[in-house]
Amino acid sequence: MDEPRVVADRYRLVKMINWGGMGVVWRAEDVLIGREVAVKELRAPVGVSKPQWQEFTERALREARSTGRITHPGVAGIFDVVLDDGAAYLIMELLDGLDLAQVIEQEGPLDESRVVDIASQVLDALAAAHAEDVVHRDVKPGNIMVLPDGTVKLIDFGIAHALGETRMTVNAVIGTRAYMAPELFANGEITAAADMWSLGVTLYAAVSGESPFLRDSEAATLSALLFDPIPPPRCKSPLKETITALLTREPDKRATLGGALGLLAGRQLKATAKLSTTPEVAKPEVSAPAVAKPRLPVGSAPVGTPGGKPPSRQAGGWTVVVVVVLLVLVGVPEVRDKVGDFFDRGSAKTGTGVSTLPTAQSTPTGRYPLSQPDTRDRITTTTRTTTTTTTTDPGSPDSVARDKTPFTANALMPDSYIDSKDVKYKVAAGGVHDCVQRGMSQNVRDILSRAGCARMVTGSFVDSSGKILVSVQVYAFENTAAADAVYGRFDAASSLSFGLWCPLDGTGAAACKGDDRKATRSIYIGHHHRYVFSAYALYINLTSEAGAKPWLDAAAKRAVNVVGPQNYR
Repeated sequence: MDEPRVVADRYRLVKMINWGGMGVVWRAEDVLIGREVAVKELRAPVGVSKPQWQEFTERALREARSTGRITHPGVAGIFDVVLDDGAAYLIMELLDGLDLAQVIEQEGPLDESRVVDIASQVLDALAAAHAEDVVHRDVKPGNIMVLPDGTVKLIDFGIAHALGETRMTVNAVIGTRAYMAPELFANGEITAAADMWSLGVTLYAAVSGESPFLRDSEAATLSALLFDPIPPPRCKSPLKETITALLTREPDKRATLGGALGLLAGRQLKATAKLSTTPEVAKPEVSAPAVAKPRLPVGSAPVGTPGGKPPSRQAGGWTVVVVVVLLVLVGVPEVRDKVGDFFDRGSAKTGTGVSTLPTAQSTPTGRYPLSQPDTRDRITTTTRTTTTTTTTDPGSPDSVARDKTPFTANALMPDSYIDSKDVKYKVAAGGVHDCVQRGMSQNVRDILSRAGCARMVTGSFVDSSGKILVSVQVYAFENTAAADAVYGRFDAASSLSFGLWCPLDGTGAAACKGDDRKATRSIYIGHHHRYVFSAYALYINLTSEAGAKPWLDAAAKRAVNVVGPQNYR
């Protein structure tokens, strides 16, 4: 076993605990004074040049200077900044708890009194930051830690900028779109009002389960953020009035710190565009959620994809914003690959009032095991292998710089495979899509977003008897180490849902037309080289019989072992 790395002859890296756009976070030991700390190892985003990396490092060091000026119990502190072997490391306060995104994922919408407490604590921490002329600029559930005693800490000022300081990258869009203030996309002035908007979206997510602007793609999310009517939050006064006042698109009309705290206390809102600080508000007791740690395979029903309302266009001062939206729309990758049939995801299945399934779909499968595949119908990949092994430079699938594999369903999916029960599966459809989808559970979206995943390849496989559907997804990352980190985060999750992809029509399509939440299913994950794979298997008729499980386990487990770059080579 390798010895733990020691940074700057002082900080022993014990275990990787998180990662994001600015680097990897380690649990570490300060051997000089014998205390546990968090060490953020700064890493450049995928594909940056040397000048960009230098700019990135300067921004990170500015993060340390900005955050270091803030002294407040609600802000995670930075103790030290060290340079070692050409890399930069931030030494930070170690926090043991769950971030708010994890709490929402585990518990669903939170009790309003608890959300009011979280809101007051975050507002108090932001008041301390704004008093130092520091805007966080990435307030979201994933950056709010909830400790076991109910204390809330604001973390990751990784994209915070001191007010009035020159931007390092003009037109750079940094942050999470579903939580970012509209003015940040118009190259407007960065003010404390941006944090107020993001807090409003965060509180909305806490009481309803997700951001009101989250859509199936980056472009659709941005369009909703800028133009769609904002649905009223599903909560009562005074929290409802507070969220509504924060979610005002015009920054000068948005509630400020003092106004938001006043609304939380039931007082009249007095809007002002100036920064304000407010004395600490008393915090009620909040119990901490339990942390479950089962292992894979795991199952969790996919969340549906509700249809969005047509966007309404606003006139006036949004000309620049409209241009930004158009540019984003033009830059979005093709959402479907012309490899097979198009995909169709299931309709919305969340909430109450879901219709019961038709009798034909809910009738259990008539017999187990499945009929054996017809060997005469097997598809070989000899032709594909022959045509792709003539390259003089096969490259390496361990890094994006040398990987020669096209990011398509044709290259990454086999034509067919046979599982451990000798059941044969043939590919029915394939495509390329935005990596983060609304049909995924929040923890999966968070993990993929933090890892910088932009696109995924999807494939649907159906067995020869037309009874089982296997939905497979392939995610590609910068290198093998990055893929290992993503796989580790998936493996540590208590439950995962990657969504269900079906052929648009024909065999397998029916699985997405019913409610699969009660169906017997199997979910497996796998990884090799710079790729991570997920497979979701269920009977097309959505049977809930326990006898289906061994067959689904065999199908999903084999699927994550046969997809990947070896199909191209």
